[in-house]
Amino acid sequence: MDYKMIRGPIAEARCKNKSTYGSPLYCDCGCQTPREDDPKYNIEGVTVGEKYEEGYADYRLMRDGKCVGSVNTQYSAIFLDGNEYLGVKPVSPLMVFVEQALKSNQKSKNENSGSTLAETYAQEKMLEKAELTEQDRLNEDHPGYCPKCHTYCYGDCEA
Repeated sequence: MDYKMIRGPIAEARCKNKSTYGSPLYCDCGCQTPREDDPKYNIEGVTVGEKYEEGYADYRLMRDGKCVGSVNTQYSAIFLDGNEYLGVKPVSPLMVFVEQALKSNQKSKNENSGSTLAETYAQEKMLEKAELTEQDRLNEDHPGYCPKCHTYCYGDCEA
């Protein structure tokens, strides 16, 4: 899981406080805690659209020319396909893509990015792997360098 909390129909269906609170914003029964069988957000074909007028950190998420959700970069929250994913890690595929789109002012593609989130994520992973391979090659003769954690751990890492 690369998010800390899920809200929406799934969390509401398993909420134990329905009679009292009706699945409040931050429920304490555990209904919003991610579980392995919860849906993963589907970034296939999703692109970052224009900024919402009312929120300085909110951007539309588009698929096939239609708005399918939004992302809030301030709170690392993704609203997509009827679910809310809160506390999304900054290294998640979607947040990486959003960051790239914002850096390029959403007008021109970054030369390292794809046209969709899935393509961008795959290209970023390939680039990262190539950089680590080169770093390993340059440091292979240095005593204490570990090709597992890509630093000088002297063999005591847990990578």
